[in-house]
Amino acid sequence: MSELVLGSRRLALESSWDVIVAGRSISADRTVNGSLRIMACCLNTGEAAGIAAAMAARADHDVHQVDTENLRAALRKHGAYLP
Repeated sequence: MSELVLGSRRLALESSWDVIVAGRSISADRTVNGSLRIMACCLNTGEAAGIAAAMAARADHDVHQVDTENLRAALRKHGAYLP
């Protein structure tokens, strides 16, 4: 089984500075869309989106400026699965 890695930048809309999309509404090509719709992936993207939104709000900047390494560290701290 191959591993699917979704970058956190895929959660932020290019056209908006304050919107993060997670769960089943995330945009992906047909190849990975089915895998992203399962509950475990919805949980993971939702947790990442929530933490990223909190980090952006705390730092008073837009979601595109969230440091991905800090986001991954926060997710690991909370016990999230990261490949």
